[in-house]
Amino acid sequence: MYLESPSQGINIGAVSLIPVTGPGGAATLGGGVFNLTANGPITQSETMWISGPMTLVSGAANDITLNDLNNSFAGAISITSATAVALSAVNPLTFGTLNTVGNFNLNAANNVSLAGGASIGGNAAILTSSGGITVGNLNVAGNLQANGSFIAQSGPVAVSGTANFS
Repeated sequence: MYLESPSQGINIGAVSLIPVTGPGGAATLGGGVFNLTANGPITQSETMWISGPMTLVSGAANDITLNDLNNSFAGAISITSATAVALSAVNPLTFGTLNTVGNFNLNAANNVSLAGGASIGGNAAILTSSGGITVGNLNVAGNLQANGSFIAQSGPVAVSGTANFS
């Protein structure tokens, strides 16, 4: 699937993203704004490259699993409704709104900014292999694990369970 207009959206049932080959052999899901609303789980079958902002909605009873470590999401990521989210990427990540009923697991190779407002109904694991983490306006109902080269706070952070930073 390749989307190239400035603003496109999709509203369908369960989704498995099977994109076409893009830069460097990565799957291309386009430029501009990418909005995906599914009444089911959102998964992937290949590395994804999205050059603009992305909004994902799987619904409160469905998971989002985009966990290929070579994914590239260049624009702000917003997840407005999902049960559990597993996301991985090679580039710096910036999140807008993030709302999950369950757990949030993020593996990034670079800097991560979760300063746009996040409500996580379960545990959160935010891990970077070579970047830092900036959090603000973050509410975690379970435990929080954050591992990065630096961890900065830009706004209120509330964790109901234990918080571990390294």
